[in-house]
Amino acid sequence: MDPPASGPSPGFASLAVDHVQEAAYLIGANGRILDANQVACETLGYRREQLLRLSFNDIDPNFNNDTCAPAEHAQRNTPVQDSYHLRSDGERFPVNIRFVPLKYAGMNRTMVFALDVSKVQQLETLRYGILESLTRGTLPAKSLQLIVNYVEETCPEAVASIMLVNEGGTHLEPGPSNRLPARFLDAIRAAPVPIGVGQGACGTAAALKQAVQVEDTANHPYFQACRDIVLDAGFLSCWSTPIISGKGKVLGTFCIYLHTTGKPSETGVKRIARRASHFAAIALERQRAERQVQESHQRYRDIFDNALDALALLEITGDQRLRVLEANPAMERTVGIPSRHMVGKTTDEIATLSQELAARINAHCHQCLARGEMVEGEAWFDLPVGRRILHCAMIPVRRPNGGYHRVVLISRDVTEHRRAEKLLHTREQEFRALVDNSPDGVVRYGADGDTLYINPVLRELIGGADTPYGEVSAALEQRIMPADRCAYQEAWRSVQQTGVEAHLVIRLGGADKRHVRYQDVRFVPEFIPEGNVCSVLAVMRDITALKETEFQLLSLVENSPNYICRTTPSGRLLYVNPALRTWMGPEFDGNAGPGVPPSPWVTPAEHAQLISAHEKAVELDCLVELEIYFSNPQEWHRLLFVPEKNELGDFASVLSVGQDITRQKQVDHELRESRSLLRELGVRREAELEAERKRIAHEIHDELGQLLTTLRLNLSLTGSQLPAEDSSLRQKLNDMTGLVDRTIETVRNIATSLRPAVLNTGVASALEWLTQEFARHSGIHCKLSTQEGIQLDEERATMVFRLVQESLSNVGRHSGADQVWIRLHHYGSGYRLTIRDNGCGFNPEAIVSQQSFGLIGMQERVLSFNGQMTLDSAPGHGTTLRITIPIHPRKAS
Repeated sequence: MDPPASGPSPGFASLAVDHVQEAAYLIGANGRILDANQVACETLGYRREQLLRLSFNDIDPNFNNDTCAPAEHAQRNTPVQDSYHLRSDGERFPVNIRFVPLKYAGMNRTMVFALDVSKVQQLETLRYGILESLTRGTLPAKSLQLIVNYVEETCPEAVASIMLVNEGGTHLEPGPSNRLPARFLDAIRAAPVPIGVGQGACGTAAALKQAVQVEDTANHPYFQACRDIVLDAGFLSCWSTPIISGKGKVLGTFCIYLHTTGKPSETGVKRIARRASHFAAIALERQRAERQVQESHQRYRDIFDNALDALALLEITGDQRLRVLEANPAMERTVGIPSRHMVGKTTDEIATLSQELAARINAHCHQCLARGEMVEGEAWFDLPVGRRILHCAMIPVRRPNGGYHRVVLISRDVTEHRRAEKLLHTREQEFRALVDNSPDGVVRYGADGDTLYINPVLRELIGGADTPYGEVSAALEQRIMPADRCAYQEAWRSVQQTGVEAHLVIRLGGADKRHVRYQDVRFVPEFIPEGNVCSVLAVMRDITALKETEFQLLSLVENSPNYICRTTPSGRLLYVNPALRTWMGPEFDGNAGPGVPPSPWVTPAEHAQLISAHEKAVELDCLVELEIYFSNPQEWHRLLFVPEKNELGDFASVLSVGQDITRQKQVDHELRESRSLLRELGVRREAELEAERKRIAHEIHDELGQLLTTLRLNLSLTGSQLPAEDSSLRQKLNDMTGLVDRTIETVRNIATSLRPAVLNTGVASALEWLTQEFARHSGIHCKLSTQEGIQLDEERATMVFRLVQESLSNVGRHSGADQVWIRLHHYGSGYRLTIRDNGCGFNPEAIVSQQSFGLIGMQERVLSFNGQMTLDSAPGHGTTLRITIPIHPRKAS
């Protein structure tokens, strides 16, 4: 025996039954209710403690204790059963129940799930009533009212109404409706709606013979004449469908009004509207057909023959067989049998109809007649046109004196629709294979919020691969940080309601409650063929590494001494780092418009420079650098404007990075001054050295040369006075004379090397002498070309001579060339000196990195005269040196 239930079972909540929308009961082996969820209490009208004092048989008279079989012997998946339950006030209501045996707290128990299907049966009753009224020829007003009732029961948010065309066919008059305000109906009765474009949604739909959708009645031109009436009724959008007869004549309109703006669901409200307009068309068509049946039987034939669905009228014979009385062309096309081969014959007499199919039709028709209600279903049929799936509805026709003797057969070929469903199932399997192997976490929520699927990645992350979906879903909810949990739930509910994707970033706490993982979540709606959202996919991607990088970058930006801000392409500020805020001062206005300086000490001219650089970065889509001087703080700043794009490639923002380079500017200025002074000092030292060389060369040539010449003359005179027989003394005198001659030659060479005397005759002569001497000593062929009329002052002539001298020295020592070309000619307002060889060449950058002081000295010589020197060389391609020498005086430093 089960102990009496004295309170809520502590483990019952762990079964997650309080999260389902069905009534759930935990039943003991004796049928006693041990526990129940909140839905069960609300459905039956009991308090929890009252319900726990009952047995399940008290609320379900059809319950049998044998259902509570031992869990280890019972099937785990029991079929759904139809039953009814009793509320606390004795009211009966139909339910679908499902028994799930289980082991709970070490004992055999049964979990019972009960779904209230009264609403479904109510809608089915309404639909059957509509079909029955259409079939039996009920008064059209009643059929139309049933249609309005059905639509408003199916779509509670909609206000349905039917407008009928008046006898003249020029206006629409109000027909059946339930919830249209009285003032609204009075206005329409007083002034019927004209049929024409722009006369509201209904008048326009009737004129165009097509559905008209108005997303915002407050602004749509169709409602210009009746806008106040519609808005006073609270109708913000509507969908109007014309009711068109089989001949294409407009009989009226079916309109659905909504209290919200926007488009109605393509397969929700619109689908219901189309179905309702179809039913309304049938009802109104029947009304007109019955009104004119005595005048023209052909009109009836047109309706029957032009119906889109396959229709047939069957009659029961005395021997209980079925005879075909009528078959429309759609029926001929559907079954592939001409009507002349069907009408007047019983089903077993139709030659092209198989005996098996005839027997099935007979069985269903007799069932329909026996039950006195519509019977519908679908199945495969082997027909002359091939194997097809037909959805058939059989509606019994009552005799005037009671009983049923005929059956209306309505068929529709749904073969392609079922193939599409099969294809959809295949796609679902492919989807499952994809998400099962996806590196992202995926969870699917049903329309009621139940967790339908969780892929292995997310299950492993949250609760393990073998954990049930319910427990994993609950664990996921708990792992979401409390600050993000509400946003997560609201996001998937919004997607489920609107059918629009949503995106957000959440934080998941680790199992150790110390580490946090960031997840980028996209909620994607999934639709059924009718267009309603059936489920929502939540796709989670781990972006923890990206977030950590963002935090690190943000920390760098926040603590950077540089000035950093981000603006929109139009110039509006989005972000300013602390360093820039501090520099801007307390009067900084971050909300200032693009044309307003953000700080009072930024002048309009300075702000214009900033705006120009910003616009240039956006226009050229490239980095723009700007150096600007701010007069008020007297500071130089270097700014970089970097355009940023989003994932679609569109401009999103401009990142501006600024740096105070005032001190750098000062250091650069001081460095330039120092270099200028050093260059001037070098020029002065070179001039002094040349002057000293000239003086020494002059003294050696004049003073020492004269002394040596005198000594040579004296030795020659002494030699002429020596006796001829004194050979030893004459030999010594000859040796001394040779020594003096060599000394004179050495002195002459020293004086020439210090400053060739030929320089005094002009630079052309000096270069000619220099190249000849170089060719004589090195064996390298040297060709000199000088233009006529070249006149250089002594300083420039000396500089050119020294440059050629140094270049020839380098050629002889390093190049391995056998030819050298030297050219001096006029060039613009100055002269151009070109020295080229055919040697091995070299890499100029490598020479510069090795600090070649010879080239540095030559460069400094040229710069001291405001000239330019370029060096072109490459390994294996010789070397060319070009020197440009201006003729104007040197500029002061």
